[in-house]
Amino acid sequence: MLRDGSVGVDSNDVGYGSGGDCAGEPEWKLVHRRLRSGARTRRAIDAEEARDLVRAEELEIWLELEYATVLEYMERELDYAPRTALDRLRVAKALAELPKTSRELAAGDLSYSVVRAVTRVATPRTEAASTPYWRSSAT
Repeated sequence: MLRDGSVGVDSNDVGYGSGGDCAGEPEWKLVHRRLRSGARTRRAIDAEEARDLVRAEELEIWLELEYATVLEYMERELDYAPRTALDRLRVAKALAELPKTSRELAAGDLSYSVVRAVTRVATPRTEAASTPYWRSSAT
């Protein structure tokens, strides 16, 4: 069960192996829609985790669980590799200072990989003053 109380997709759900044709729609469209929905959900979960990581560090919860550091906690409890834990914590701290980027991740408008790259260079001042490159199009 997911945090919002919903249940993950079951392989017996309409569209899996049925050849598509849910209301006349080809199966590839159904699969594409589920994949896009999953990506948006994953982005929202990444944003929620980032907020929780910042709060976990503030609360020093790793001490309550007898870990030496927040990174050890992340490795053992969240199953992150050492480098991934370090990077996730860095991004989480940066997002706490970048409200616009944080909102766009939570809304599913930006992927975690884009946010990870942006947080390497963005500051609160530059975030407020700029139009991100992924938003500026000639259309």
